[in-house]
Amino acid sequence: MEDPRIIIIEPDETYAELLEYRFTEAYGDRIQLHTITDRDFFNTFFTQLRTADAVLIDESLYTETLKRHKVKSVFVLCEGEGKYPFSDPKITCLNKYSSIKAILNEVTQGFSDRLKMTDDSGAGSKLVTVFSGIGGSGKTTVALALAEALSENHKKVLYICTEDIQSFGGMVGERAHLPLAACQLLQKEQPGLYQKLKGYLQKNNSFSFLPSMMTSPSSMQIRMQGYLQLLREAKESGDYDVILADPGLGTGESAAKLLEISDQAVVLLLPDELSRTKTDVLFRSLSLRGEKYIFAENRCMEGTDSGMDSRAKIRIKEVTPHRYTALAMEAGLKELAYLLL
Repeated sequence: MEDPRIIIIEPDETYAELLEYRFTEAYGDRIQLHTITDRDFFNTFFTQLRTADAVLIDESLYTETLKRHKVKSVFVLCEGEGKYPFSDPKITCLNKYSSIKAILNEVTQGFSDRLKMTDDSGAGSKLVTVFSGIGGSGKTTVALALAEALSENHKKVLYICTEDIQSFGGMVGERAHLPLAACQLLQKEQPGLYQKLKGYLQKNNSFSFLPSMMTSPSSMQIRMQGYLQLLREAKESGDYDVILADPGLGTGESAAKLLEISDQAVVLLLPDELSRTKTDVLFRSLSLRGEKYIFAENRCMEGTDSGMDSRAKIRIKEVTPHRYTALAMEAGLKELAYLLL
């Protein structure tokens, strides 16, 4: 039996790459996957009769002429639920900002028997570190906004701040600081640390977090080793889809070890010369190379690229400092969240 054929037609290359990656990750060589991002090529491609089990197409490119082709199901990627109530049962409107897993399930349900699908719910958690070499970059606000955005995409998220001055509590609706007895557990590496601290975790309407400390961790002899043990065990537990680590500044051994155990790392920049200089030092000191590192520039000015660091893939326009719920809705932040899904 021939493998199902899926065609993705999406002019947003970042989103197209995300879909392509998730389909490949889930189904590997059990599907025939074709991706089109160029509008001109799309027009040329469909001048000939095409056959496919499913076509995913951005709403800006959808045309009734697709009905002329031997396509079993067409999924129109819309920016909203049910934006186009198609009368044809073969055509479905999908909210492109919904869970990627939900999109995959919707697209493949018509030929799931040919995929011999397996449940990937035990695939494990992902540890993501939001890092910066610049003070005042909005790192904590961006990290919390990512937690919010990922939660909106139906991910279970745990946020852990390892900074020496922890001021995020008021932003997330913290009920109380981490008790002294719990803080003392972090003073050394010990087996079962996550299970011992699990009962102290708090949750707001969107994601879970380790409460802030009333005094600085260093004043209580808490070192990075304890946090590293906590992060490793939290990931191994599989309780969360994504664990977000929010460390302090620095290029020392602790930063290197945290980045080493991270599955992905967001390196936050600012659009100015000082930021570029400090990031150059950070880049050389910690060897920030490879696919796990995503460079994002915060507080970009609307309508200009003049401050853009060439390493930055993502531009975030944080307008109101410390308002992470508002930032979670910003286009650049959403794009960053998609790269972490």
